[in-house]
Amino acid sequence: MHGTQLVYACGYTLAEPGWPLAQPTTCFRLASVSKVPTALAIFQLIEKKMLSLEDKMQDILQLSTPSGDSPPDSRFSEITIQHLLEHTSGLGDIDSLGVLKAFKDTAHLPVTAEMVNSALASLNLLSDPGNLKKQRYSNTGYYMLAQVIGTKWSQTFRPIDAYQKHLFTPLSITRIRRGVSLIADQPPDEARYQNHDIRVFKSVMSDAQPLVADGYGSDPNPIEIDEGAGGLSAAATDLARLIAILISQKDSPGGALTRDTLTGMLAKGAQLTAAGFGRAGYGFDALNDLGGGQQFYGQKGGLGDTTGTVFQFNRPQGWGFTLLQAGNGGALYPSNLVYPDVYPDFPEVMNIAQNTDWGSADLFPEFGMPSL
Repeated sequence: MHGTQLVYACGYTLAEPGWPLAQPTTCFRLASVSKVPTALAIFQLIEKKMLSLEDKMQDILQLSTPSGDSPPDSRFSEITIQHLLEHTSGLGDIDSLGVLKAFKDTAHLPVTAEMVNSALASLNLLSDPGNLKKQRYSNTGYYMLAQVIGTKWSQTFRPIDAYQKHLFTPLSITRIRRGVSLIADQPPDEARYQNHDIRVFKSVMSDAQPLVADGYGSDPNPIEIDEGAGGLSAAATDLARLIAILISQKDSPGGALTRDTLTGMLAKGAQLTAAGFGRAGYGFDALNDLGGGQQFYGQKGGLGDTTGTVFQFNRPQGWGFTLLQAGNGGALYPSNLVYPDVYPDFPEVMNIAQNTDWGSADLFPEFGMPSL
């Protein structure tokens, strides 16, 4: 991306003969980069005065335990939207087998979002909500943000429906969707996933739990219920559209988000990064204020056993890029590193981009999206 123009888009295939060829419009699982649109969708609700950072998660969702009781930990009712965005909710993680245990083995696989919600409501928090000293990167927190998004727009909405109708459609984005777990359900334009070690695991998609290839039903919970934290799939061309609105100095098209709202979201994340809190929050791993609360650098990485994702922008310089990979995510993010090195910056890519003459053409229209 250069400014709001898409200046380069390409698919690369490094695989055995007969492997599906990657295209710019091939969809790849985003892993934790799913948190970026989740944060944007939350701030869209805030902009429309349908939500505030101080609102309590439980006041919105009204969750009960599998037995129908109120959450046993009184602190559960104190979790706010801000706590979820900043990874300070105190919520722990739970997998499909943990959900079944919470239901005393009366439930069946695959688990549903409603089952996960009830199981989480039955657990004790790991720390007091809002305690930055106990900040803990939380997929569960962003999973819950998606539940809030779906509930706020409509009790009958799946979170992905709310994302697509209210955030993606105004931006002319058509290729960001909810991922699916099973090979049989993969759309034809989805990347093929394979861990280089050819690992197999017990499936969480049926009670029989057959062995499945890594990435196809082996996740802790079904991908289909995890839009908020790691369950989205996207084409790089459409994900680049989100980079464009973050770089842009104007309001987003279609009334999606104003520049003031975007700046406010980025500024809050930059305050956390500046204070030394890793995996900053507000959808990003790192946000830096580069100019008077108006110009920002942002970076988010996503890592799975069979996928790796990069999302990066620099508003003052007007450059950004996204890279989506199917295969061993460790090829992008070595598994022996810890944060922040596990999600490194990619200055070489940005330097090449800034020193290349891309011409004046905007490629967005070639992929069905008008120029911004």
